[in-house]
Order: sequence, then structure tokens, then C-alpha cells
Amino acid sequence: MLLISSTVPISSRRRTQAGGVLAWVGVLGLAVASVGWMGASSVTERRPARVVLSAAEQATVDSVQAVFSASLAAREAAFAAVDSLSPREAGRLRRSLNAAHVRTAKRLGVAPVATDSALAFADGLDRLDPSSATYVGRGRLAPDARAALDEIGERFHERLAEAGLPPFRFTVSSTFRTAEHQARLRGVNANASTSTSSHEYGTTFDLAYRRFRPGVAPVKAADRPTIPDTLSVPAKRALATSLDVAEQLWAERAAVRHADALEAELGRALIDLEDEGVLLALREVRQPCFHVTVARRLAGA
Repeated sequence: MLLISSTVPISSRRRTQAGGVLAWVGVLGLAVASVGWMGASSVTERRPARVVLSAAEQATVDSVQAVFSASLAAREAAFAAVDSLSPREAGRLRRSLNAAHVRTAKRLGVAPVATDSALAFADGLDRLDPSSATYVGRGRLAPDARAALDEIGERFHERLAEAGLPPFRFTVSSTFRTAEHQARLRGVNANASTSTSSHEYGTTFDLAYRRFRPGVAPVKAADRPTIPDTLSVPAKRALATSLDVAEQLWAERAAVRHADALEAELGRALIDLEDEGVLLALREVRQPCFHVTVARRLAGA
């Protein structure tokens, strides 16, 4: 663990919402500089080392962090500029009800699998990509549905970029289900189909519209301040890590604070793709998810 001490007191800084994050994260980030960023909140413990900053270096560090604080505050403003789904848009996400999903699934999907134990031997299903940059989740889907999922991710990220937002990931909360799995769900989930579900054909997946995650690594945005060459190498490394930590924590909190905006951009991507005949989308209410079924052959197209 790397500890930073200074020959002068840390200068006082204006406290904004984003600046409040940096006020304490700067110290945390500097403290973990020797090990680097290991995940959302995972840091390898090491023996403390001490780096002494001169008055000039401390002033430089404070200045860079203040600039970054302002850029994070600007990103909050970008979220505020995104409208929530309008009633009309919410209505367009209920054009294809469950019966349409089941008909389409039977036409395009794989043969249902009766039991969980038989799933290991099922043909025609692909596993989700655990390293995807656009979604998080596990499970299996037919190739056409996997292709639709990837297309949703691309469209979602395009919309976020147009809005000036970093590339958050959405959560895939359900994929292929065996008949046995579906029967268990009927006892605990009021939304579960009382007959055959489109999930049993590998064509259908659910996207949670209240659960988003930051990108796979701290985002090096265009507004990220440069590390001044006047700093020593240890100070450069420590400052860079503090910015990584601050950005990651900001993104984790923004995913919760601004779920409405992220849902809206994901929903609009689904509306566009349904208009193009790529998929069917149903915004469920009792369960906060988009129920999505691929509507045409996409794999290998």
C-alpha cells in the first residue's frame, strides 16, 4: 500500500457533488497506487511505502483533481439532459405481448429441454460472453438471440455516446430455461408464464432495466486531465490511480442514481430494433425487465 505525505497542508477545495467524491477518493487512490486498480473495490494489500510530495507537486495534484472534479460534475449534467421514457415510448414497448413472443420463439428457436440435468447435452445453444463490454450475465441462447443481444449492446452504447455518457453495461437477468426451471418459476414469480414460455426455445432473454454496471475498466474519457510531466514518477502513478478510482466510484454510483436515464436509452434502442424487425420487446411492470425475443434469423448474416 502506498501512503502519500506532504510537506504542506492539502489546500482547501470547493465541494461539489462530484468533488466530494474526489475529496476522499484522492487519498484512497493515492494509497493504492503501488498495486493499481484491481476491480470495483478489490485491492491487494501490500506493505506501506511513503512518497513525500513537495509543495509544488501537492499543488499540481490538487489542481488536476479539481479539474477532474469539474468534468465529473459535467457528466452529471449530461444525465440530467436525458429524458425518461415517455408514456408513448412505454406504450411502444408493449406492442408485442407474450403470445407473440411464444409464436416467434416456436418458429425460430431450438427444441425445448425437459430437465435441468439434460441441459448439458442440449444442442444449438451458445453461452453468453463473460467478457462482454455491453452486458453482464450468464446463461445460454440460440445463436440468433446471441446476435440480437450483441446488436442491442452496440445500439445502447451508440445512444450513450450520443448523449455524452460513458459505456455502461446492462444486466441480462434471464436466458434459456428448461421446462423444469420454468415450472419452478411459476411458484415464485407472478410474471412467469403459466404455459410454455418463449424462454424455453433459446430465443428470449430478459434485460433488467434497473440494474446497470460501469464499463469493464475505468473510462479514459476525452475530458480526462493529462498527468503533468513536472511530477515525479511515483506521484504520476499515484495520481493516475486516484483518477481511475474516482471515475470508477462515480460510475458505480451513477448507475444507481441515473437508472431512469439508462433505462430510457436502452428502451429506445429496443424500440428502434423492433421497428426494424430485429426483435420483439415487452417492458414488464411487475418484474423490472425488458422481455426480448429475436424476430428473424441473424446468426451468420
